[in-house]
Amino acid sequence: MLILKTVHSMIRRIMLLMVLSVSYSAHAVYIEYELNLIGGNTYQYDYTVFNDDIIDGIEYFAIFFDHNTMENLALVLPFPTDWDNDVFPPDTSLPDDGLFDSLALVSPIALGGSLGGFSVQFDLLGGSSGPGSQPFEVRDVDSIGNINFVNVLATGNTLSSVPEPAALTIIFIGLLLIRRKLAYSANLTT
Repeated sequence: MLILKTVHSMIRRIMLLMVLSVSYSAHAVYIEYELNLIGGNTYQYDYTVFNDDIIDGIEYFAIFFDHNTMENLALVLPFPTDWDNDVFPPDTSLPDDGLFDSLALVSPIALGGSLGGFSVQFDLLGGSSGPGSQPFEVRDVDSIGNINFVNVLATGNTLSSVPEPAALTIIFIGLLLIRRKLAYSANLTT
């Protein structure tokens, strides 16, 4: 009976760990980034956009660059050729954040699909804690390609394609607890 309770307890904990690890990617629309240090204070974000929610597809998205921490935005080639990509530098005199935006010229990112190949380089300003997650928006586009700046379809923050250390720590602690529970149960049965 004790072994059966232990097995059930282990199954519940494994399921909890699975839910915690899957919740990382359980977003309707999300943009993952991979961050690379180019040299000095120059970094590059490589983005992949995922559509798990918008039935008509993603035709336009924008990612914002904090005017307090980033400057000298530049597109990195090659990027998807059937998308119109632009960068607008941050303006500290307003102050106004920088922007990378992309508009589908041919076909949107279909429901259940993804598209990568969007890359932006930037310089990190001194005194910053380092680059990380950024806010983004997905907006509606009309039948002739005009962006509807009123109708926001999705918002969020970009996610690192490399699991955060906190998520890995949670999984590691869960595995240690399972191991401890097994060792404790083995001592009770002997």
